[in-house]
Amino acid sequence: MSRFRRAIHGVFSSYILLAATAVYSLASVPVALHYLDKERFGLWVLMGTLVGYLNLIDAGMTGAAAAAFKKAVEIGPKNDEAFGEWAQLYLSLPGSRAPQKGLLVKPILQELVREYAVLNMNPTDRACAWLSLLYAAMGDTWLAKQYHDQAEGLRLREYDPRVADNYHRLKSVLDRRGVKLVCVQYPMRSLEPLRRVFQGHDEGIIFVDNKEVFKQAVARESLQEYFRDMFAGDFGHCTDKGNALLAGNIAAVLAREVFGK
Repeated sequence: MSRFRRAIHGVFSSYILLAATAVYSLASVPVALHYLDKERFGLWVLMGTLVGYLNLIDAGMTGAAAAAFKKAVEIGPKNDEAFGEWAQLYLSLPGSRAPQKGLLVKPILQELVREYAVLNMNPTDRACAWLSLLYAAMGDTWLAKQYHDQAEGLRLREYDPRVADNYHRLKSVLDRRGVKLVCVQYPMRSLEPLRRVFQGHDEGIIFVDNKEVFKQAVARESLQEYFRDMFAGDFGHCTDKGNALLAGNIAAVLAREVFGK
């Protein structure tokens, strides 16, 4: 979608929102007058006015932040670190995963995500992971899956040769001493990229897969329950609860693979 079409879409959406708000205001007052006494009607009007002022303040701040972010993306579209900081900030907002979040604010946030996706046509795996999380938070499951799969594909094709060399050196040292190597994958990530580091020479290695156990836990609760941040895009530094889940899964794999329990 061109910038002109996005601008037209944004203006059109704003007018629809204004019209819907006006219709709601006209229809809600007679209904409220019918069902509420004077004191409760006054309280209802007061609360509605306060919410309206808060939305206006929030929309103004978000609009300014949106303009600054767009400028930053135009200057450095490959700066996925900056995008990651913004993504983490948005995902940490109360209710950021709720469909009803801020009618005035949410379209601006959605436009920021789309702006970044358009300007950065070849995002890194971390940027893809952040885009996946953001689209999931906005309810777009199809695009969330597309970016998740793209991130997984990038990790399969690209890995740091220095990291691979360190793994091979460590395995050689442990093999000479008759010690098993235990490789633990990050939470939320596929085990396959870690296996590929050894290029088929992974005999005797114990791999610990933390993808499914964390995905199931996060699905039951939330990312914030298990991660303090999302610095890597699809995972971050664990909370105490996340560390307990990680340690428990590693212990279970070792008990099964080493001690046969």
